[in-house]
Amino acid sequence: MAEKQCKSFASVQNLPSSSSSNGIGSNSKEEGLRSGLVVTIQLEFNRRASKIGLGIHQTSQKLAKLLRRQIGEERDAVHRDGVQRLVLDKHRGSRL
Repeated sequence: MAEKQCKSFASVQNLPSSSSSNGIGSNSKEEGLRSGLVVTIQLEFNRRASKIGLGIHQTSQKLAKLLRRQIGEERDAVHRDGVQRLVLDKHRGSRL
């Protein structure tokens, strides 16, 4: 698909310029074709850029969620370790 866009862009560049060599003016059909292709290329670029931006945003959200989950699990692990130590200390204390 990128090749198709490159070919479209190349065809826009190869179109005659808007001013004619005789100084009378430009051919409105060629000008319309050129502007239509430019608009099409810009729309496609914007659509793809939007998809890429959305993908980056979603990935960032997923990473943040995983980080929050990991931090939560670490807190739980620290809490569990602390409770286990307290229970073991109490248990050891009652044996002595």
